[in-house]
Amino acid sequence: MSEKKSYKLSKEEKAKGQIEYAAQSIVEQARMNGWKQIGFTTSSKSDRALKTIAECVKELGKKDELETQILETLTQYPKNVFEAEKCDTVVFVERYAYCKYSELETCLELMKKHNVSVLGVITYR
Repeated sequence: MSEKKSYKLSKEEKAKGQIEYAAQSIVEQARMNGWKQIGFTTSSKSDRALKTIAECVKELGKKDELETQILETLTQYPKNVFEAEKCDTVVFVERYAYCKYSELETCLELMKKHNVSVLGVITYR
């Protein structure tokens, strides 16, 4: 009888898998809705994961000619909402238990005021 070998994923492997899953979900939504430009932003100053997820979406959406745009945080640069208007939809990438809910709420209200489509919020640790 052969012995079963268990394989445990490292934290980095788990994180990479989660990013790829989120990116694939965004690309599928873009295909279904005919989107060509997706913006990524955050309500906080932390943008480490923002660039990572945007690059992953761009890579997965190459054959669909999907473009990504990183928008600087709207709490510090509210004029970036005009850049967001050029996107088909926007995704917020927020660090869990780090961003202030009031800042995120302000950003979402600003998006709503300018009729910018928000696909959702991705949180990470």
